[in-house]
Amino acid sequence: MTRFLILYNKPDDAHAFESHYHDTHIPLAKKMPGLRRFTISRNVVAIPGGEPYYLVAELDWDDRAALQRALKSPEGQATAQESR
Repeated sequence: MTRFLILYNKPDDAHAFESHYHDTHIPLAKKMPGLRRFTISRNVVAIPGGEPYYLVAELDWDDRAALQRALKSPEGQATAQESR
């Protein structure tokens, strides 16, 4: 299994972030081909300490090749573009 991690710092506008993330970003990401698992965690502290991440997203594929195909797919490209 290959896991793709996305680490989010605290957004300036948490309400706007949450709305966009749940209404737009997650539905796009879940359409990526071969995605086996999608989870999010909140307030995860990095090992050296410091401020916790606001959100950590974990996306799993069978292997690295499947992840690379998903990232290159139209769904993967759309997800990357809309998150900028």
